[in-house]
Amino acid sequence: MRQFIGLVLLMGIIHKPVIEMYWSTDPLYATPLFSAVMQRNRFCLLLKFFHLNDNSQEPSREDPNRDRLYKLRPLIDHLFEAFQTVYTPGPSVAIDESLVMWKGRLHFRQYIPLKRARFGIKLFCLAEDSGYIYRFRVYAGKQDPANTMTSAMPPDCADFNKTEQVVVYMALPLLDKGHTLFMDNWFSSCRLFDYLHHRQTTASGTMRSNRVPLPVRQSAPEVGQSVAFRSGPLLCLKYKDKKDKYMLSTYHSEEMVKPPRSRGRPTSEAEAKLKPQCIVDYNSNMGSIDRQDAIIQPYSAARKSMKWYRKLSFHLLQMALLNSHILYVENWWHQDIPPVQP
Repeated sequence: MRQFIGLVLLMGIIHKPVIEMYWSTDPLYATPLFSAVMQRNRFCLLLKFFHLNDNSQEPSREDPNRDRLYKLRPLIDHLFEAFQTVYTPGPSVAIDESLVMWKGRLHFRQYIPLKRARFGIKLFCLAEDSGYIYRFRVYAGKQDPANTMTSAMPPDCADFNKTEQVVVYMALPLLDKGHTLFMDNWFSSCRLFDYLHHRQTTASGTMRSNRVPLPVRQSAPEVGQSVAFRSGPLLCLKYKDKKDKYMLSTYHSEEMVKPPRSRGRPTSEAEAKLKPQCIVDYNSNMGSIDRQDAIIQPYSAARKSMKWYRKLSFHLLQMALLNSHILYVENWWHQDIPPVQP
């Protein structure tokens, strides 16, 4: 099985239209390594019967309490624990969504127009700015009977909505430790930020205008200027750029700073304008999940398949592989060999 997984991951580096071409002897595109490791028929047989759980114990489709992720449950549980065991994230982490492309029929398939895949299986991820995925959760539908998130919620979060519960669940091991959470406007709310502040966890994120208190929404700052209101530790800020930007933060003040220069490019007139510190920090910390997706995408081993769990399982294995590479780069000076770029 190690050889099989190794060949699957290698197929993400060496892209060919069909699997049979990897064993072709045509000198134009021959790859002798594959035939040296495993015969083509054996690889196709292993791929056909690739499973991660005992199908004989799978609950019936008519069972209202069945686990929709049963076929992947051992892998998901193992990686979920392993990611948290081997590494402790830094002071700033981000919560965001990731999408594994899947356009076939699936009960919990999602449509997110801002993602490159647009259609697929959604994952909630908690990541550090290095790109390391510390915690993740596969979204299996709004009415998922096997959802363990609700049972893990602290008693004082019982009246939180689904998005607020996702943030608390993903951040549970980091609460009361002084971390800072960054999130986009799908998660942010005043009630959530207040709860996190009482759990010694600061937060910062964009805010939807229909959730912002009325005084900020009615204000009209000039272009390049901001208006801020504060209620205790909670800062609500409106910044006027090409369009209005709303921010919530329990970590920042209304300080204006010069944004960092783009690497390899001169500072443009727009970049030279002062911006609120909360927006600058948000832009520098919120790209961790998208950064991991961007690294995996050119080497994606998740080939087109009729089995959704096969495609998701290969994606999860590549997440684990990238996490291990990040750990290697973080500790490369303890070894005798130089770091290798992904």
